[in-house]
Amino acid sequence: MAGLISTGTGYRNQALSGFIRQSAEEAAINKTNEQLKQAKKQQQMSMATSGAAAGAMLGAMGAAKGGATVGGLWGAGIGLVAGFLLSELF
Repeated sequence: MAGLISTGTGYRNQALSGFIRQSAEEAAINKTNEQLKQAKKQQQMSMATSGAAAGAMLGAMGAAKGGATVGGLWGAGIGLVAGFLLSELF
């Protein structure tokens, strides 16, 4: 009878060890997924900001040629939207 109990205890310990190992792996996967989500969000912000800056420069250059002062704002807005859309696509 003692042999049967010790065998059962051994199986229980192996099962618990497996659950602990699986839990640690799941925590690592969740952490990696969260880091990827944050990296994607940072990339979107960076691309949107770059698009806004490029659009503002192009709009300002167009405004300098045409004499309008709102060209930079329109360019920045269009560049912001374009940068955000491109970050969603890529």
